[in-house]
Amino acid sequence: MGWGRNKPRTTGTTILAVVLLAAGASAAEAAPFAAVVPKEIQVDTAGPSFRVIFPYWGWIVCTGDSLTQLDMSTALITIETDKGVVTASHFFDNVDMLTPLRAGEAAGLRVDPWNAVMDTLLQAGEALKAPGTAFYFADVVFTAGMTDTIHLTSTLTMAEEELTYTTTLIFGDLGLALPLVVEGQRIASTPVPVAVEPATWGSLKARFLPGGDP
Repeated sequence: MGWGRNKPRTTGTTILAVVLLAAGASAAEAAPFAAVVPKEIQVDTAGPSFRVIFPYWGWIVCTGDSLTQLDMSTALITIETDKGVVTASHFFDNVDMLTPLRAGEAAGLRVDPWNAVMDTLLQAGEALKAPGTAFYFADVVFTAGMTDTIHLTSTLTMAEEELTYTTTLIFGDLGLALPLVVEGQRIASTPVPVAVEPATWGSLKARFLPGGDP
């Protein structure tokens, strides 16, 4: 039966149901996770070095459906700092060795004592899958000899989920051989918002109901 001029009046509830049905397919593919990362970290700036790359910045914990090689290899990490004297980037490595990452498993390198404080942020039933495998790297560039406090905000988007956190970096002549995680934090991901374009009932009907006319 076609849609004529005397078609029944539709309600806002009907339109909403169509929109949610369309968005549901994307949400079903999401794979929730948590990030265990530094809340505060100290970086020694004494000596001629002005850059440090280290492989134990954080751990990724699978808290739902398995995280795949594709999920992790296509993850997007963006970083902002509140002062231009420091630049930083993050990246994942050894993804093939760590995936699939199943519920309760965490990917990340444990280096005692430099990030041992993060142990307490793993919950009951969770464990590092390969605690000796480098995974979540940080690349930090600074001015040699500087003494300063920088706030770094990172956003991680992966497997249709995202999270954002802020880390305080303390730079100075601290007598440290490697960056030291002073305090950790655990951030849970949330689904990436689904963008729904404004539409009239006619355009929705034409798209989702075969035979419909605007």
